[in-house]
Amino acid sequence: AAALRLGADWALPAFCLFFAALLAVALIDLEHFIVPNRIVFPMLAISVPLLAAASLIERDGWPLATGVLGALLASNALLLINLINPRGMGMGDVKLALLLGLFLGWLGLGHVALGLFLGFLLGAVGGILLIALGLKTRKDPVPFAPFLAAGAVTAVLVGEVLLDHYPV
Repeated sequence: AAALRLGADWALPAFCLFFAALLAVALIDLEHFIVPNRIVFPMLAISVPLLAAASLIERDGWPLATGVLGALLASNALLLINLINPRGMGMGDVKLALLLGLFLGWLGLGHVALGLFLGFLLGAVGGILLIALGLKTRKDPVPFAPFLAAGAVTAVLVGEVLLDHYPV
């Protein structure tokens, strides 16, 4: 899927790892309600050099700069939510937002906003459905990383089309 979106881009290996990490994090969060540092931090440690190398090879530092800015914006947005309501947003989601922001920011800051918006939208719809179906109550925790991951993947794959029609 990443190859269809990026084509023969030097950032493709990093995006393939990103998609694999998102899948692993989503599945683990669904089952154990945890976003493992053992996945997020090594992914950051691998991704930054891979994306920096892609920037150097392509002689364009702008995507890396917007990626770093995206990481800071996304993680700080979720950190603010965590500080306001720690039971509503876990620190694992905040750390995952660093990774999401890095990759979505590589594509553009609009992708960061879109990915987070879609993650929150999917999380709200998913939570409402779980309650409506009687699978959860309003007091039950719902893992958020799968929704963030789905929003990020959607932003990577079709974000360009969505942002062309609905600019952020």
